[in-house]
Amino acid sequence: MVECRCRGSGTRDEFGLDDINIAATFTPSGTDHYRTISSGNWNNIAVWETSPDNISWVPALMPPTYLANSIIIRNGHTVTLTSSVTADQVEIQNGGILENNMAAFQALSVFNGPGDDILVKSGGIYLVTSNETYTSNFSINTGAVMHIENGRTIQIGTSGSVGGQNNNYAITTGSFLWDNGSIFNWNTTTTPGIQATFFPDAGAAIVPIFRFTAIPDFSLGGGTTATIVNGILETTVPIAFTGNTTKTFRNGISNSGTIDGFTGNSQKFIINGQSAILGSTGLLMLPATGGLEIASNTTVALTSDKAVKGDISLLSNSSIELGNFNLTDTGSITGGSTNYIKTNGTGALILGNVAGLRNAPIGNSTYNPLTITNTSGHNWSLRVEDALPTVINPTFSGNEQKAVKRVWHITPSQTPTATGADIVFQYDETDINQIGPSFVPGANVQVWRMEATNWIAASVTQPPGGVSTARIPSITNWSLYSPFAISNFDSPLPIKLISFTAARVSSSRSLVTWELAACCAKEASFELEKSTDGRNYSLLSILTGSETSRQYSYTDSHLAAGTSYYRLKATDADGKITYSRVALVINTSADVLITSLSPNPVSSRATVALSTTKSGTVLLRITDMAGVVVKQWQQTVAAGTQLVSVDLSALPAGMYQLVSNSGGTRAVTRFVKLCNN
Repeated sequence: MVECRCRGSGTRDEFGLDDINIAATFTPSGTDHYRTISSGNWNNIAVWETSPDNISWVPALMPPTYLANSIIIRNGHTVTLTSSVTADQVEIQNGGILENNMAAFQALSVFNGPGDDILVKSGGIYLVTSNETYTSNFSINTGAVMHIENGRTIQIGTSGSVGGQNNNYAITTGSFLWDNGSIFNWNTTTTPGIQATFFPDAGAAIVPIFRFTAIPDFSLGGGTTATIVNGILETTVPIAFTGNTTKTFRNGISNSGTIDGFTGNSQKFIINGQSAILGSTGLLMLPATGGLEIASNTTVALTSDKAVKGDISLLSNSSIELGNFNLTDTGSITGGSTNYIKTNGTGALILGNVAGLRNAPIGNSTYNPLTITNTSGHNWSLRVEDALPTVINPTFSGNEQKAVKRVWHITPSQTPTATGADIVFQYDETDINQIGPSFVPGANVQVWRMEATNWIAASVTQPPGGVSTARIPSITNWSLYSPFAISNFDSPLPIKLISFTAARVSSSRSLVTWELAACCAKEASFELEKSTDGRNYSLLSILTGSETSRQYSYTDSHLAAGTSYYRLKATDADGKITYSRVALVINTSADVLITSLSPNPVSSRATVALSTTKSGTVLLRITDMAGVVVKQWQQTVAAGTQLVSVDLSALPAGMYQLVSNSGGTRAVTRFVKLCNN
């Protein structure tokens, strides 16, 4: 008999039990509990200590076998197998590694005892580095189970080559229990046999990961049997698929390395789990035959911006949810009212290299697709927002109550586009969630575009086209883009002036132009008035309203010397009168005039109206009343009148002067700065 005493250190061991003054008299036995005390070879007894009760521990007198009550590989320890061992009740803890590096004719045999026979716990790794094949280096008895918990790994290789057939760890039925988030890591250049079902016992709610971290020697999938991964395909290195068979990745794909399903003429990729992902930064090159199929009743969520090259088809009741990420695709995308790409966040569908007609089956809570026809080869960023136009800007020019409750965000990679584009929108006027409370089904509609702080008409008034469940208004040969909206247009809208400018054409002529947000009634009128002193105005001309144009202009052929002031009196069909701001034309040797600074007094930001005789730059200075410059900048201007916004919030309260210099002309205006609000 050997009398053994525990280590009496006054501490608690990892099992939380006091080992103070615990004494035992026992003979170490092969049936004891085992745990590691260092890294090393399994058969080196210096690696182990034993305990009959999991409390008192002494150095081992023999390496563990399947007779051991438990075998624990602890954090920071790597235990290497090089010669045959039969084991049971093995637990690989967080940070522990059990390495199978069996020599020829040697194997790890897993005995069928109670519970999990090998348990790989969180952060633990079972590592295969043996040059022998799976059937030579490993065997598992009938009924025995190797359990890989969430975040735990079976890893094949350490970037070099290993023996063949090690895909069997992930394709064998009945012996391997893969938990949600468990990992089969292919970290070897040896090519796995890919024509098989991986994680065959993983139920629909269990999502393990098939990970590649080393580049296989050959393309994958050249056989005649389909590849099925009941989990996620994940790769950090480039891999390529080949062979005339389908490749199913049930719960999606995450690749920072390129996945090439195109070059090797592989058949279609399929994602068919109820929930799945597309993520990471690597390019996903889809097979030319079939592309990527999102199966019926499958929801795919983007986990990062994603670039795809090839065709995507969404079957019934399937979707790709973008969230706040962008999906870029250069191929075609097919979908429908129950199967589309959901722009349920700030992320957009980006159609790459559009050089003809391309469909965008997108929507948010409902299907509101777009069709883009353009030959410029631009990329088009597309997103649908469930909102009335006033959510984007409260000064919607149309009738909000008669608007479609959707906003389409359309942004080409170049604005204006090299060539005009035709855009077709779609909404369902039978769906009360898509239309305003006063929307009139079948009535004429107007497409609107957001420009700066105004909604302007982007098309002529039109019948909506299509059928009631799929109305399709459109715009043609369009080149400027921003958010778009749609509303009924069953009568002319009130006049909304969005610009009024005047510019010197010659010493005797000026051109006055104005633009409306939408066409107005023909009964409306515009009275252009002129003054030479800024106080007394006289009628210059009367123009009638147009139901087909938003732009108006008038040439004043009697431009006087000095400064001419213009304003517009707009009278709507209902008799309502509105006046424009004043526009100036300078017809003197002076280059620039400060027309106004408002508000005055000002607390934070002011708007300065400048009138200039020619385009160029104007030096603007703000000085205190002692002439000390407190702010200055160069302002680019065009001929005519323009508004310049100036941030004055940093100035202390007091009186100041705004001074402009252009050529030999100097203009000054005073203002009062108040304390900031």
